[in-house]
Amino acid sequence: MSDVMAEPRWIERLLATTRGRVLTLLRREARTVGELARALDVTDNAVRSHLSALERDGMVEAASVRREGAGKPARIYRLVPEAEEFFPKGYAEVLSAIVTELEEREGREGAEGLLRAAGRRAGAGAAARRGPTSSREEALSSALEILEELGGAVETRTLEDGSVLLEGHGCPLSAVVGRHPALCGLVETLLEEVTGAPVEERCRRDGNRPCCAFVVRGREPT
Repeated sequence: MSDVMAEPRWIERLLATTRGRVLTLLRREARTVGELARALDVTDNAVRSHLSALERDGMVEAASVRREGAGKPARIYRLVPEAEEFFPKGYAEVLSAIVTELEEREGREGAEGLLRAAGRRAGAGAAARRGPTSSREEALSSALEILEELGGAVETRTLEDGSVLLEGHGCPLSAVVGRHPALCGLVETLLEEVTGAPVEERCRRDGNRPCCAFVVRGREPT
């Protein structure tokens, strides 16, 4: 298996547990406690315990009620749409193939231009969904939220010249950026659209753990 397809081992371990198997079953279809217990060969109470924890974590929800025979109506549980992002996916390999194809067809400079244009488009869409921001602080908050939605863990630091450094602990595109650093330019232009300010990419791509870093300059006057 290629390195870009390798999934975090903790996800593999979690999905192998009973709680992980509950998630996998609900991903296929909504089920009652009894149906889950039979599929997993565990007690109803054990399933209820796992479902309660997964509900608290916002992973599953009670969708409806089904009557089973003469007994009490049974609640049907399902996976919430947001939980789908938890499951392993092969985005890295697909993304790497797309960028490689762009570079072969358009050249490295042409591919970089297209990726930056894609970042501007994505940023404009994100900004439109969130609505206008009335201050630099609101714009930076939106930028942070977007980076976190992409999978980044980001902190902010104000620099001596008043610029703000968005510094990530890791990189959501870490499996790809080492070979395709132009992807950092995509995120750079995305952040420019969201913040309405010039952004300078300073990502660290050396070593085995790339980290995002973007400097947001003063906001452009409107």
